[in-house]
Amino acid sequence: MKKLLYTLLFSLATLALSAQEEVRLDYLHLHGGSFLKGHIKDTLEGAILQFQLADKSVMEVPIALVKKHKMSSERQWLYKDGRTAISDGIFSSVSFQFLTGSGGSPSFYGYGGGDYRVEPSFGFSMGMYLKKWLAVGAGTGLDFYIDRRMIPLFLESRIHLGKGSNSPFVGAQLGYSFLMDKREFGDDFEGTVVERAGFFAYPSVGMRFAGKGDIDFMIDVGYKFQPYRFHVQYPEDWWTLEERITSSYNSLVLRFAWVF
Repeated sequence: MKKLLYTLLFSLATLALSAQEEVRLDYLHLHGGSFLKGHIKDTLEGAILQFQLADKSVMEVPIALVKKHKMSSERQWLYKDGRTAISDGIFSSVSFQFLTGSGGSPSFYGYGGGDYRVEPSFGFSMGMYLKKWLAVGAGTGLDFYIDRRMIPLFLESRIHLGKGSNSPFVGAQLGYSFLMDKREFGDDFEGTVVERAGFFAYPSVGMRFAGKGDIDFMIDVGYKFQPYRFHVQYPEDWWTLEERITSSYNSLVLRFAWVF
């Protein structure tokens, strides 16, 4: 499984880096109120602009019709097939993840901690690009495990290693998870129970891909360190006085994210 995930990531990175060609967007404000967005490919006979739109179609625009010409900011780099990538300002993202691995909370509900598991996870975050290569943000989500659901709250960052819109990155999330499902002892239980997930870390490596309609696509592979702790103090008339379990839901993660 690990070999498959890393092979997929490497293949996508190679394809993206070999295919990227960037030009900046041109904005043409025409007399009469019309507006064009695309790329000036050439000037014909000094009076005609050969203008390529985002859908790859090319039109000829008389210079006399152009009221104002502006170039795009760094945020609006345009690929020749019309794709763009966000690289400054505020962004939001939604993600879907696969959490794979072994481990969990042994002895609960008959689940053995060594069983292999593949579970889904969902995330949402908001942040901003401090630099074209540095993004920071915060988010939350919902992690599903065989016998538990957790709500993570986290801070995250990404460092993009390439200058292009299609670029590799290294990322990290640090945060705290809250348990939604806890072991039931009944209302008449007189002991004390402490059950929590706690701090987690998710380092990753991935690729950002330019998209259309101001939406980027990202894929990454990483490892999530998620501890779990359980401590119960039973009443004196029970078969035992105390039970402690320290375990983890550590997972190899494959994540897909859409950034807008």
